[in-house]
Amino acid sequence: MLKNEEFIQEFIEEAGSHIEQIESHLLELAGDVTDQELINQLFRSVHSIKGTAGFFGLDNIVNLSHSMESLFGAVRSGGVYLDDLSIDALLEANDCLGIMVKDPAKSHEIDISHYTHNLDTILSEDTKKVEGDSVGTSHEPPSPQDHIQPAGGNIPTVLVEDSIRVSIGLLNDLLNLTGELVLGRNQLLRGLEGHRKHVEGLDPVLQNIDSITTQLQERVMQTRMQPLGNVFNKFPRIIRELSRQLKKEIRLEMEGTQVELDKSIIESLADPLTHLIRNAADHGIEKPGQREDTGKSREGLITIKASQEGGYVSILVADDGAGIDVNFLKNEILKKGLRTQEELSLMEEKEILGQILLPGFSTAGSVTDVSGRGVGMDVVRTNIERMGGTIEIDSQAGRGTTFKLNLPMTLAIISSLIVESGGQNFALPQVNLQEMIRVKEGDKDRSIEIINGFPVLHFRHKLLPILSLSQVLDLPEDLPQPGKEDNHRTIRILVLKMGERRFGLAVDAIRDDEEILVKPLPRHLKDLKCYSGVTILGDGKIAMILDAEGLASQGELKFPEAGSDPKKKQDIKQAATGDRTMLLFSCSGAETLGLELSLVSRVEEIKHDDIELIGEREYIEFRGRSLELIRPEEHLPISRNEYKDQRLYVIIPKVTGPPVGLLIGKIHDSVSLSWDFNRQDIKAHGIMGTTFWNSRTVLALDLPELLQKAAPEDYGAGDSDTMGSGAGRGGRY
Repeated sequence: MLKNEEFIQEFIEEAGSHIEQIESHLLELAGDVTDQELINQLFRSVHSIKGTAGFFGLDNIVNLSHSMESLFGAVRSGGVYLDDLSIDALLEANDCLGIMVKDPAKSHEIDISHYTHNLDTILSEDTKKVEGDSVGTSHEPPSPQDHIQPAGGNIPTVLVEDSIRVSIGLLNDLLNLTGELVLGRNQLLRGLEGHRKHVEGLDPVLQNIDSITTQLQERVMQTRMQPLGNVFNKFPRIIRELSRQLKKEIRLEMEGTQVELDKSIIESLADPLTHLIRNAADHGIEKPGQREDTGKSREGLITIKASQEGGYVSILVADDGAGIDVNFLKNEILKKGLRTQEELSLMEEKEILGQILLPGFSTAGSVTDVSGRGVGMDVVRTNIERMGGTIEIDSQAGRGTTFKLNLPMTLAIISSLIVESGGQNFALPQVNLQEMIRVKEGDKDRSIEIINGFPVLHFRHKLLPILSLSQVLDLPEDLPQPGKEDNHRTIRILVLKMGERRFGLAVDAIRDDEEILVKPLPRHLKDLKCYSGVTILGDGKIAMILDAEGLASQGELKFPEAGSDPKKKQDIKQAATGDRTMLLFSCSGAETLGLELSLVSRVEEIKHDDIELIGEREYIEFRGRSLELIRPEEHLPISRNEYKDQRLYVIIPKVTGPPVGLLIGKIHDSVSLSWDFNRQDIKAHGIMGTTFWNSRTVLALDLPELLQKAAPEDYGAGDSDTMGSGAGRGGRY
């Protein structure tokens, strides 16, 4: 029976945090064993564990932490000097400490004699060496209070952390209740939409409910967000051990540890990333001698980099090793009977690389403790897809391999576009949406034709594969069929993105934007890969949530890849340097502004009288909700005039955070312009550069910076380094 059991959970959490810090600091100390501040921090952490464990009568934890504390004390006083073997012994002891802390009630069953013996041996042997070489200096561990005595005898300042611990169960309940509140808000707004103007005082009440619900949802979501550093911090230790085990020289670099993901995703990410790291060290990085023979440095490099792209987080795991030999891979695929020669001949290189994700596929020649255990990359793919993510592979023989994981920031509440096909409504996550296209009769730049039995769209000098949502889901058709022509209809196509891949999804109608609560699929629908979940819409009806990756797989899409075809290479070059479709417009002055069309959700025509002033902010009613307006000329170095024309326009950008609209006076055109901006002539926050259209200067808007200036409380500075087709809270695009 433990003493004071009511406080034991707090001890587990605090001690667990200290143990993580000890491991991290020990690995840092391996690079500089003279870092006195790190040694002091290590001493304080292990002393805290020892003191609290003594309060609970956990003798094994007390004894092991005391041995570690004694060694750190001797190091701090100069009596012991740590080397790699000493740090290894401390890491092993810290691991044992972690095991006991996780289950204190059984900690007395753990045999700690091996760890205490190693630590005591290091302490006694090193102390003897130092004493034999020095003038009888005492090397007794300092008093536990020594570390808090500041120079000069001043009273130390006590810092109180402005936070409290809350159980995960309580946060989960709060998240679920908030999700139900979002659904109730949607139904309330939809049901009362026609009564706003007829019931006095109803409109501001609904606006307030809408705003508060959105803010509450975002704050609750933030309580579950954790930095990726919680996962990344374990990898320096893994690389250190693998380097010795494999007799390789490996350096690890990490970026983006501050990027945040939902706690549930963070917890599920550790195993897939560990698998990729081990594979990179074992299969990717060559032996030092082999690297020197090929002109490389002896030391291999593994990089883990995280960044935010819209509502997704992208994680790259890359190595500069041998890469994947595609010809060898083909032979292995044929040997295992996973594909036929004919099937392989039709595949592009990227598709062939993707075959390593098939169940049971492994190129390891033998089973080792590092990899090649008979568990292939399909386990990684399964775990990533279970979280609603995707995985991409890029490799060059002799130069290295990169795995790119694309993961949603959260799995609970997402912004979606409601679309209709075959008389049914579906929810499409906004993070997958790049832009919306209408294909009309006689449009030379946008035409659909059938190639080898599959519809493709000629769009911006490229071929975009097209899927019919109705066809994939076995609903009434909404695309022209082979041998038939129908030039009297408008086809609505959503351009969806999955990493670097793009395809068009044809739908019958586009209904509305809506924040939805994601519910898991019922058991009998688990195997339907076209759906990632189910939700309840504002009208009370159930809608399936579409999965872009699943739709592409179900429709057996073939994505054009860059190969030896010069035309394809030229297309890629143009895309990289080059031409983007921009919406050109003017505000209240004469300047012509441009915004990349992929960042525009829609453009609404309004009357000046539709604008309502609340405090110092302007709003309009949009789809039953209040939409805040931003006047770009108030935040950019351009002319400002009064609008004389009653007819105005509102550009609604793709944002997953608080919705906003850009108030403008005139739409000029939607044109393809060079993306190679002149960034020297005009330098201002909110403008990324200039280009030309019809001999006129076009100021290209930097949307993240503009929103940061206009609404810093919602789109805070410091998050503008990522940009894509959608926006998130804090200016993330």
